[in-house]
Amino acid sequence: MSQETTDKDFSIDQLDRLEEDLKKAKKLINTVAESLESARGAVAGLDKMILDIRQRLKSSGVPRVQKDVSIKIDLFESIEELPIRVRLLNALENSGIRLVWELLNKTPHELSLIKGVGAKSIDELIEALYTKGYIEAPTREALFKRKRQFALAEQRAGGLEKMKIDDFPLKELPRDFDVSIEALLPISGLLLNSLFRSGLETMRDLLRKGPDEKIYNVGKKSLKELLEALYNKGYIEAPTREAWRKKRADIISKEEQNIIQLNQKG
Repeated sequence: MSQETTDKDFSIDQLDRLEEDLKKAKKLINTVAESLESARGAVAGLDKMILDIRQRLKSSGVPRVQKDVSIKIDLFESIEELPIRVRLLNALENSGIRLVWELLNKTPHELSLIKGVGAKSIDELIEALYTKGYIEAPTREALFKRKRQFALAEQRAGGLEKMKIDDFPLKELPRDFDVSIEALLPISGLLLNSLFRSGLETMRDLLRKGPDEKIYNVGKKSLKELLEALYNKGYIEAPTREAWRKKRADIISKEEQNIIQLNQKG
């Protein structure tokens, strides 16, 4: 008498055919995987080639094409139109940046916090924005100025949707006080991050803060580094708290005088 099992409905021939089909499926999967790997390698190769050519052109001193500053800038242009690598494009899109205005609304430091965006990627972005006419020069400082200018233009216009191209001219750039701390002060990344987390982005923000107000994670050693950097760059007369206090008072006094003059003109 034969013993009943759960496999009674399968014949040896059926199992052989099933095993053969499984082998074909595995072979197909391996072929697809090899094709994907080959495609990844091709994309990576193109990325490296573009970056190498860009660096060689920069080092060889090839003259830049002079752009017409009257060009109509489309703030709602997709970042896909920028001449950047696919990997960098994907990193930006994964962080939620898909339009040019969203990119211009980021400081270099904020961009560095995006996964997959390092120092070389930021340089590439700046070069691309300069090439397309969105910033005045291929520098981090120019990008930061553009961000500040963009925010002011949006505020004046009463919203992004009401902005006109005339509200966003290339040549109206803020003075040094409205330049990023990152662009001007030779300080450590740790100290820079502490200032950023305290809401201090520009030299004006920092100098108006003063040495007596609390700054996130800034102790005696970091304060000394900051005072020396401010002194070496000529923002204060000496690397001391008192010199910083004096500069702060001077800035606030000048701002108050400007407000009075504006009110008198009005």
